[in-house]
Parts: sequence; C-alpha cells; structure tokens
Amino acid sequence: MRSITIDCTPALHTTNGVGRVTATLLEAMVPLKGDLDFTLFSRSFSKRLPTYKDCKKAHMKLPECCESWIDRLKLIERISPKETIFHATNHYMPVKKTENTIVTVHDLIFLKSPEQHLQKIHAEMARKAPQFIKDCKHIITCSEYTKKDLHEFISIPEEKITVIQWGLNNKHFVPPSDIDKTKAKLKEELNIDKPYFLGVSCSEGRKNTPMLIECYQKLLESNPKNDLVLVWSPPDHIREKFKHPRIHFTGKVSDDLLRDLYGCATATFYPSHYEGFGLPVLESMSCGTPIVCSNVTSLPDVGGDVALYITPTEPDTISEQFEKFENDHYDLEELSKRGIDYSATFTWKNCAKKTLDVYRKCS
Repeated sequence: MRSITIDCTPALHTTNGVGRVTATLLEAMVPLKGDLDFTLFSRSFSKRLPTYKDCKKAHMKLPECCESWIDRLKLIERISPKETIFHATNHYMPVKKTENTIVTVHDLIFLKSPEQHLQKIHAEMARKAPQFIKDCKHIITCSEYTKKDLHEFISIPEEKITVIQWGLNNKHFVPPSDIDKTKAKLKEELNIDKPYFLGVSCSEGRKNTPMLIECYQKLLESNPKNDLVLVWSPPDHIREKFKHPRIHFTGKVSDDLLRDLYGCATATFYPSHYEGFGLPVLESMSCGTPIVCSNVTSLPDVGGDVALYITPTEPDTISEQFEKFENDHYDLEELSKRGIDYSATFTWKNCAKKTLDVYRKCS
C-alpha cells in the first residue's frame, strides 16, 4: 500500500478556519482512501486526535516551540513509515524530505498582508514557508487567486500547483425549517427583534468591519428597517465608538446559532480586503441568504455570478447595497434559490477525491 503521512496538527484547533477545514477534509478522505495507507501525525502538549478507522496515529507530546528541534532531529521522519509522502496541511511542516512532501497553501496573507494581531505568527511563517513551499513536490491551494499569488510571489511553476476548492457542510448550513421559531430563538438568546443585515468573520484590519459599521451608521440617518448584527467580540474602543441600540455584537456563537443568524438575515455582508477562499460566502448562500462580498482576491472565484459585489475600499458601494435591500430592489426569493443551488456544488466529498488524486499522482 502507498503510504501518506498527513500533518493533522491544525485539526486539533477547530476554532479557526484552517483547523476546521483540515478536520473536515480528513473525515471526508478516510472512507474514500482505498489503497492508500494513512498515518495521521500530530504534535501538541495537551490535545489528541480522535481515532479514525484503518488509520495509524503518530503523536508527539511537544509544544509548538520545539518545531526547530523536530526538524533538526528528523523526528517526524523517525516515527513515520520509511517510504511515505508527507502532506503539510498548513503551509509548512518540520520535515527534511521536502522532495517527498505535498503542501497545502491556503493563502499568502502572511507575505502580502500580515495582520497586526498575528504579527509573530505571520513573521515566522514568512521566514520559513516560502522556501519550504518552493522545495515541495507538489502544492495544493483552494483558489485560482492563490495559485496566481504563488506563481507571482514565490515563483512556483503553475504546473506544480493543483487548485482544489474547499467544500461546504451543506447538511448543517441549511435554511430555517421554521422561520418564526428561529426568529423567536434569536430574540430570546441575542435580543434581536428586527430584520437585520449580518456581518461575520469580523476584524478591524483585513476583514474591514469598521467600514461596514460606518456605512450602516450613515444608513441609520434614514431610520432603516434592518438592524446590523455582527458576529464579533470587538475591542473596547470599537464597541464604544459604534455603541448604538441597533448595532449588535454577538460575541462568539455556536455553529447552530451561526446557521440561525445566516438563515434569518436579510443579507450577509463580507467586505474583506483579502481572502484565500471565503467560506462565509457559501455558508450564507446555503442558508438561503444573499451574500454581498468584496470583488477582490479569491472572493469572485467563490461567489461566481451569484454573489453581489462591493469594492472594499469604496464605502459608497457598501452603502448602495444597503439601500437596495432597504428599498426591496432585489427578488430575495430568486437570490435565495440561486444561492442554495450554487453552494450545493461545493462538497467535501469532491474536495477529498481530488486531494486523494494528488496523493496517488505524487506517490
């Protein structure tokens, strides 16, 4: 059997996007792996992977700060099968055998647009990832935009890159079965009792959330029908600056509550400056809610001709979309149907099959 050693360390941290993607992809690949022999590698001082059928596990009880020693002493190679292909699932993996390694590159934010709150992580990734990526046998990425970035910024030949778009959990992200009951739940748990625009995956920098709120503040002058609900625990200065009874900050929410928030919203707004993929675009569509997103980076790849677009550096384009929804410009039923049908084409099963094809091609 052909051996594949997968770095599942990101899957130990499913509160972030890469962690959830890695865990979900792994779950989809295991039943389909056929003649491939999986070794699931992870490194963490306190967390452990669940058991997967017909998969070996190789765990190191070491903190992340030991990564340089793991690399130097070839510790991963020592606990992996001798003839194996490694899969680095998050830009980098401390192995010497890069000629036998596939790497997944989700985006090049750490090079192109490093974020202040992730300054240390992005600086470290910028130091070690580019050369590692160049040396790897093959590269998987989730969008044509990131493929273009890899070619332009790290000089990766295009034939060395395979684009495999992420899937969507469309069994979970579904329209509300009882809209009135779901709205009552949102009123009880979050005190939301009016129609609303939704903002998700929020931050001050790359996600451009302050501009979204400023555009909504302008809309407040006309006493709009819709409130603004943001799935965010903002810094105190943001909370104070934008304090208003019609602007709601929910803090972190469960997946079930996130689905309900999508499903009851008038529209979801996602004015990000930079994305490697953009799962909220598909999540909103799958819940039957129109998505308004930026017309830059990977988002047009994901949104296709179904999403509605704004320019993230031009606040008037956001305000215009607010006004259009307020004035019933769109056929919401038609937008909902198109979004549900389109998002259903993004499946983890397809993603898993294409990833397994890369494994076979490289082993």
